[in-house]
Amino acid sequence: MNTLFKRASAALAGGALAFSGLALVSAAPAAADTLDGAPIGKAGARVTAATLTPQRPVDILSASASSYVVNSASEYGNIAVRGSAATDIISTYTITANLYRGATRLGSVRIYTNGNGYLTFPNRWGRGTFRVANFRITGTLNSAYNYQKFDYVDGATGGYFTAKSALPYSAGKVRYRYGSSKKVATIKLKRYTTSGWKNYKTKVQLQRKKGGWKKVKTLKLNRKGKASYTFYSSKKYKYRFVVKGTSTTAGGKFTLSSKV
Repeated sequence: MNTLFKRASAALAGGALAFSGLALVSAAPAAADTLDGAPIGKAGARVTAATLTPQRPVDILSASASSYVVNSASEYGNIAVRGSAATDIISTYTITANLYRGATRLGSVRIYTNGNGYLTFPNRWGRGTFRVANFRITGTLNSAYNYQKFDYVDGATGGYFTAKSALPYSAGKVRYRYGSSKKVATIKLKRYTTSGWKNYKTKVQLQRKKGGWKKVKTLKLNRKGKASYTFYSSKKYKYRFVVKGTSTTAGGKFTLSSKV
C-alpha cells in the first residue's frame, strides 16, 4: 500500500491494529477558521466537518473493534474508524492510536491515511476488556498555509474490545459397554492462558438430544479440569458438553459424533 503510512511502522509492542473505513473529506483552502464538511460513514451516516480547522484538519468520529479468542502466542484483529480530513490543505499527516487495558497504556499503533492499520495481539497482554483511544494526529499543512505544522490528540469514542481464553476444539466422551444400560461421561478441560494451555476448573453441563437438547447433569470440574458421571439409559442418544463463557474465557459446546 503506497500511502503516507508504511506497514513497517505499524508495530505495537508486538503488533498492529486493523482499521477500516476512515473516509477522507476534501476541503478547499479558505481563509475562514472552519472548513466545509461532507457526508461520510456507513449506511448514509452524515457528519459535519465544522470542527475542521487549519489547526485541527483531521477529525476522527468513532472507532469500533473486533474481539479476540486467544489460543496462540498472538492473534490478529481489526478495528473500524470513521472520520474526516481536509486533504486539500494538508501536505502530510500521520495518525497514531493508543491501546489501553483499563488505565494502563500498553502501546500505540499507526493508522494509514485511508483508516486501515494492522494489529498482532500478543498473548502476554492478558484477558478482559481493552480499548483504542486518544488518536494523536501530527502533520504539515500545504504551501497555502506556509507548511504550518499541527500536533494534537483526538479523543474519539468507542474502540472497546475483549480478549478471552480459548477452549480446545473438542473435549469429553460418553462410554458404555455393549448390552449394558450403564454409561460413564468423562471430561478433561483446558483453556489457553497467558502461560499456555492450563487445566480449567469450572462447571460443565452434560446434555442429551431428545427433540431438543436437555440437561442430564451439571458436572463440577476439579483443579485438574476433570469430572466424571455415571448414569443409566437403555436408549441411545447424542450427547454434548456445554461450557458457559465468562468475561475472560470463551464458552464452548462439545458434541459427540455418534449416539451412545
